[in-house]
Amino acid sequence: MLIVWSLQVFDGLIQVLLSQGEAQKAAIQNALACLETLDQALGKVSGGLPFFGGENLGFVDIMFAPLVCWSPAVEAAGEFKIPFEDKYPNLHGWFNAFKQSSVSAILPESEKIIEYAINVLRKAVIS
Repeated sequence: MLIVWSLQVFDGLIQVLLSQGEAQKAAIQNALACLETLDQALGKVSGGLPFFGGENLGFVDIMFAPLVCWSPAVEAAGEFKIPFEDKYPNLHGWFNAFKQSSVSAILPESEKIIEYAINVLRKAVIS
């Protein structure tokens, strides 16, 4: 089931990057619904602790690591703000904990992902 969630979440976010107009609005709603499902799952399995496995960073957390660096690019491309703090409190806590982990140091900078997403991906697909 987790693999299905990850595919749905990432597909939803990619569709925001690769669409425009009404299709992008629908993609944003789909991506937010997928994030809501992921937030609820994190709340159930973590027991209120920051990571999917509890107190320690684990495999599932690593699997969702791209959310940390790609979310700002999706927000920039879709010209919207993902309401992590207000609507997805479990993911908000996860993001903060993940950013404090040693793994976050090896992720690409969000600014570079934003530049790539807007200047390369969107132009290639939308052109």
